[in-house]
Amino acid sequence: LSIFGDAVIYKDRSTIEDKWSAMANAWFDGKDDPNVSIIRVTPKDTYYWDTKAGKLVSLISFVAAAVTGNKTDNSDGVEGNATV
Repeated sequence: LSIFGDAVIYKDRSTIEDKWSAMANAWFDGKDDPNVSIIRVTPKDTYYWDTKAGKLVSLISFVAAAVTGNKTDNSDGVEGNATV
């Protein structure tokens, strides 16, 4: 997924307190970690790429191509503009 837009970075304690979730603990040492910030993006343009076959089948295809030296078949992909 590619998102192009305007971003605002919040480092104030009230916004961090309001938006904090337990999942954020995987990356930070709590809400008071000096590296914590909140980034809000207002999208202007979005684009996505995906595979029809699924991630596991695509991974196996890429590994097989790397081992054999052959090119992988990328024709099974889907792509387009993402809309909200």
